[in-house]
Amino acid sequence: MDVTGPEESVKDLVADLYEAIFDVATPLPLFTQYRKIKNWDSVVRVAINTAQGIISALVHYPTDADLTRLMIGGPLGVFPALRSVEFARRWAVTTQQEESIIERISTIVLQLEKALACEQWRRWSLNTMALRRHRRAGDLVVLWSVWLETKMCSSMTPEQV
Repeated sequence: MDVTGPEESVKDLVADLYEAIFDVATPLPLFTQYRKIKNWDSVVRVAINTAQGIISALVHYPTDADLTRLMIGGPLGVFPALRSVEFARRWAVTTQQEESIIERISTIVLQLEKALACEQWRRWSLNTMALRRHRRAGDLVVLWSVWLETKMCSSMTPEQV
């Protein structure tokens, strides 16, 4: 999983903001530190799209015979996306944006919570099923993985992903 910065066309100040948001080693910046930014809608849209990309990647990651897993850690993994959603939420609540924007961000937070919980369950269950030493146990593990994948996909409507 790779959460990269937005398009090359962003202005320097906005690019600095994205770098500060995606840098998990520093505190989350305050939007008041970037008073010169006038178009906050595009900044928030990128934050929302980043989170929706994470949700989609988690929910739609296919099961294969080798039971590979999506790498979600690292400096461009899940945490920058979580930080971007939190930044957007703080901006929307502090500046008293329309209820529809706050509701959309809240929905994304709930979707992220659900998708990450399902992914954690999937990883835990696959790691604890150390049944490979039995001749037919590998089939059970693959079937379990497919079932978990189906549950993840079916638990979210197409509008949510």
